[in-house]
Amino acid sequence: AHQGGLFSFAVDGVPCSEMARRLFERHGLAVRAGLHCAPSAHGALGTLEEGGTVRISFGRFHGEDAVARVVHAVEDAVRRP
Repeated sequence: AHQGGLFSFAVDGVPCSEMARRLFERHGLAVRAGLHCAPSAHGALGTLEEGGTVRISFGRFHGEDAVARVVHAVEDAVRRP
């Protein structure tokens, strides 16, 4: 009940902007790529030099099918350059 519906990730060797482009162009997922107004956090996480992370968020009306769709899309975007 007290958790947010977002997560952020990075893929070694793939710029976050490229991953975001793949997710949008191939799967229609609108995600955010970058530092998300938190460069110090990215410095601590080690993602600052790569330009940040990809951030995906879910709302209260997203169900398990939306999560499965995102998982499939990320797997595809990682496998196919």
